[in-house]
Amino acid sequence: MIIPIPKVRRLQTINLLFVLFVFLFSCRNNGAYENGKAMVKVNLRDVENALIDGKIQKIIIPYDKKYSIIATLVPELPAKSRNILNREITELKPGTVYKVIAYDNDGNYVDQKNYKYGQEASATGFYLNAGESYTFVSYSVGDTSELQDVKPVKLNEVSLNINGKANFMHFMRIMKLNAGENNLDIVLKHKFSQITTKINAEEVGAVTAVTANIGPHHFDADIKLSDITIAYSESTGVSDISFPLLGENHVESLPTMVCSPATQTGILTIPSITIAGTTKTNIVVNDLKITPGVRYSLSLNITEEDKDGVDIGGEFVWAPGNLVYNDGIYEFTKDQSGFGDLWEANALLPKRIGGEGSIGQDDYDPAKDPCRLVATQEGKWRMPRRVELEKYTGTQEAPGVMFHLDYNIPPYPYRANYKGVEGIFIGTNKQPSTGDLNKFLFFPLAGGQSVEIDPNEGSYWTLTSTALDNNYRFNFNRGGISFYNGQYFTYGASIRCIKTK
Repeated sequence: MIIPIPKVRRLQTINLLFVLFVFLFSCRNNGAYENGKAMVKVNLRDVENALIDGKIQKIIIPYDKKYSIIATLVPELPAKSRNILNREITELKPGTVYKVIAYDNDGNYVDQKNYKYGQEASATGFYLNAGESYTFVSYSVGDTSELQDVKPVKLNEVSLNINGKANFMHFMRIMKLNAGENNLDIVLKHKFSQITTKINAEEVGAVTAVTANIGPHHFDADIKLSDITIAYSESTGVSDISFPLLGENHVESLPTMVCSPATQTGILTIPSITIAGTTKTNIVVNDLKITPGVRYSLSLNITEEDKDGVDIGGEFVWAPGNLVYNDGIYEFTKDQSGFGDLWEANALLPKRIGGEGSIGQDDYDPAKDPCRLVATQEGKWRMPRRVELEKYTGTQEAPGVMFHLDYNIPPYPYRANYKGVEGIFIGTNKQPSTGDLNKFLFFPLAGGQSVEIDPNEGSYWTLTSTALDNNYRFNFNRGGISFYNGQYFTYGASIRCIKTK
């Protein structure tokens, strides 16, 4: 005889069976955590560059008689603050392989696994002992190829031979594990330099062919995993730069790996480049400062406006603009109309910066000549002497050929100007046409500073001192010219640098 079960009891039985099933399933899944076990889940959270001061390097070299190359090397700084938990690592392709190795508290090998970026959620973690400390080491060469297993020996005995063209990155962390799940958040750090080269030839034409390289470069290195000691190979040369897309005015290379200790004498060489149908050869940029582990952008801007200088005859070339200081870089304004900075005589920093470096002196010292710090490879810039500037301007008794602010020629007021900026032309007695502006030397009315800046004055230092803490300067305003009167060296004046041809 079958006795029917009431509906309520059937529901209670089903609920009891469900709870029992969930309990058994949970015990099965947490079996790894029983008896003091821990599971380590791996996540690749970020990729970082080495720390660096962040100074921009700028070097000017000639391209031809009309154009110059402005080479600017800019480091990519590590971000000071950002949310890395949900951040996509844009520089890594999905599937990039990285290895994680576990060592116990005594440095003994325990286990190792390969992971793929973006696939960590489905990957197996490390099952280890809770309550114990482990050293986790991770590295990658930045591609999707499987990484060979390292030897199962103590951590301080492990050394890797890495190709110098590999994008080698490394991470190490000591963790004390808790029972249950532990998260190992990995932040890989670059150990070789990476440089992306960008050519801007918009003023010239399309870049249709280019070969380039950068050095010094070691072809491989032995790297000790325990402390990332790098032993660079004796085989050295250059690292070739590849430009995948040509035929445009702007072209960009693939990232170029450079395997080298820190250097102050890095060299970019362009054996051949063809722009607008014209081929140039043997272009060299010297004295690049390159630090291991830093990613750089190297911009090569081919331009006429920042050409090497203004040649108005004689034995000297004048700078293409007034001297200016920007974030550690000594350079010139983009053309002769730029005001630039105001400097005390013989000071390494402009007055606006303040501090000891901005304090000048009357006696000339080449080590305190800011013109000498302009990074150009074609000759050495310096401040002009009074007699050198006098050859072009003349003197109070015998003025040279000039066109300046007190020449009111109809229609009034018609004064000397460079693209609308008031000043004085040296070498001509009339306003040049737009196409002839750089055939003559032009000093803009850039101001002068005793306490406050006087915008109605143009004052330009020479390196020649007078008696009693004074230096000679060339001075003018809308009323006329004062030829080489003495001024106390703490006055703020413009500087137009000069060099021998």
